[in-house]
Amino acid sequence: MKFNKIKKAIMLNTLLLPLFIMGCSNNSAENLDLEQQVSTLENQLLAEQEKNKKLQSQLIKLESDVRILLEAIQNPNSSVFLDDIYNENLLKVYTIDASNMETKIVDKLFVQDNLEDNLDFLANSLSKNVFENLDIEILGIENIDDKKIAYIDLQDEVNIPVTWTTFFQGSTGGKITTDSLKMTFLQPTYPYEWIDGISLTYEGAPIQGDHVEELASIIYR
Repeated sequence: MKFNKIKKAIMLNTLLLPLFIMGCSNNSAENLDLEQQVSTLENQLLAEQEKNKKLQSQLIKLESDVRILLEAIQNPNSSVFLDDIYNENLLKVYTIDASNMETKIVDKLFVQDNLEDNLDFLANSLSKNVFENLDIEILGIENIDDKKIAYIDLQDEVNIPVTWTTFFQGSTGGKITTDSLKMTFLQPTYPYEWIDGISLTYEGAPIQGDHVEELASIIYR
């Protein structure tokens, strides 16, 4: 009699165990699916927040443009010129005048649709106007500790007789190179959305030199 009861209990467990495992498996699958949905929604929320930040920056810029234009219309005899109206909205290419070591602007550029395009335009102008057409490659922008860091590689050109090491030499040359790169890419007077810092390399390796030490680490705006 006791043997029959044990036998029935074993059979019952055999029948119920797959159902129990199936139920656990379904719960695990449902939990995984919910986690994936939550992760997707969080990513969408972050993307929307970033989009809203860009739109807000553009709105502020437009409001500023409208305000300045209205002032110019209301005061037609004032000395407001188109260049003055848009001057603060232009990107500037900086260098240092070797004769007096003062900062000077060698080019002004219209703002493009995104940060990487703006950096590319600045790199091309800076290369042409200051560094004898040596290559300045924008590798990309990454978020590090909630800060947008642009990664930039300085590259030599086979058909150009000078190299970047030429611009790293001497206290004057080192300062001109450091300040030209730093000020141009960080845009200290630009009032709208911009990067927070730059990380520079030379041919993919950290920059070395007694007069360009600042270029060896991230430079913040």
